[in-house]
Amino acid sequence: MFYVDRIIKGSSSETALREFLLERDVIYEDLDSSYVIRDEGEIIATVSVKKNLIKFFYIDDKYQGEGLAIELINSALEDIIAKGYRSYFVFTKAKNENIFTSLSMDTIEKTEDVVLLEGGFFKYADWIEIIKKDLDKDEYNAIVMNANPLTLGHEYLVDKALENDRDLIIFVLEEDASYFSTRDRYEIVKKHYQDNDRVHVYKSGPYIISRATFPTYFLKKDTDKLKVYTELDAKIFARRIAKDLNIKKRYFGTEPIDKVTQKYNEMMMKILSEYGIATEFIERKTIDGEVISASKVRECYENDFSACKKYLSSDVYELLEIKRSGNND
Repeated sequence: MFYVDRIIKGSSSETALREFLLERDVIYEDLDSSYVIRDEGEIIATVSVKKNLIKFFYIDDKYQGEGLAIELINSALEDIIAKGYRSYFVFTKAKNENIFTSLSMDTIEKTEDVVLLEGGFFKYADWIEIIKKDLDKDEYNAIVMNANPLTLGHEYLVDKALENDRDLIIFVLEEDASYFSTRDRYEIVKKHYQDNDRVHVYKSGPYIISRATFPTYFLKKDTDKLKVYTELDAKIFARRIAKDLNIKKRYFGTEPIDKVTQKYNEMMMKILSEYGIATEFIERKTIDGEVISASKVRECYENDFSACKKYLSSDVYELLEIKRSGNND
């Protein structure tokens, strides 16, 4: 009989788990909780949870078929449900897909290396249907942005995209891992374009550059994993989102400062083109020879708010001023 133990952070067991994963070329990091199964004191299986994402699922080859998977997954799901999530995701090796589909989880997308699955009460089909019901054109173009916050640089990118005859969908990244909250970023973009009937603004859900689809994006590390995660992210967009919403083209802004994001964009564009989706790089807008960046705005927001004016539309500046004063209810 095998039992599941929850790892206590800072314990010798956590050190042992770190070594167990390292032997499998996995870096133990960015986790809420981890669970292990031991045999005679040695770790033989494990799974970890970050928010509502299940990852780092491994069972020693010698113990395959022993029923360990269901014990680990149940522990992870109990953890997620206790946090109040209605849905959950699994990011794991492609070879584990059948284990999770046998437990009534749905595959969102997979590559040769990894697979992303989901379960719960609100899934991709529900998310995409809400958006589809709001759209009435035959074809669209798209931009994905963090808008942390919306700057004149973002607006320039949108204006250039609108030179095309198709309406534009803006996906604002929903992951709360930015300086400004998802709510603030989305509402600023939504309000700014509320009178433009050619621009349609939606939250990205967990299906575009989220911790589920692209865990290392928010860590900003230039590692070999970039290709794996970018391929998964691109395939979800191309084979699911673009197909379901009839998106024909995606625009990207150049990234002269952030080399990791620039590399990601280049790889994303290559993969999307392989699936018949047109892509275009648009040169970043400059002011006084300086590239407009949201990071400059965040710096001004902290230290000299009036200096933000040259990077922002007046309505965005006013919204941020209200937020900064604390009157943003």
